[in-house]
Amino acid sequence: MPCVSPCGLFSLARPPSPLRLVLICECAVQGKVEQGLCEIADADTTKRFEAYCARPSGILPADAGFASRLSGKLYGAIGVDHLAKGLIHIAVEGSKERIIENDELLAL
Repeated sequence: MPCVSPCGLFSLARPPSPLRLVLICECAVQGKVEQGLCEIADADTTKRFEAYCARPSGILPADAGFASRLSGKLYGAIGVDHLAKGLIHIAVEGSKERIIENDELLAL
């Protein structure tokens, strides 16, 4: 009897759908990480893996005070709750674009 992981059993029980990875990276190696994930997704001939890269300009905590929210407006920061909803939307529905810029995140 073959050994099947719980994830494998789950995927057998549903119609095939791609695994969607949504990355948020605010580090110096952001471009390299995004490029590597996109290369992996492009090399997947079964089309079972999709990679999306979210680029928020800044993230405001849920309990951000007035001064933080005001300064966040200067650089288009997105609230953590709004960002979470947007990332869940992308993970469930996918996106037309692989790189999701801040303006697009704000619109979700």
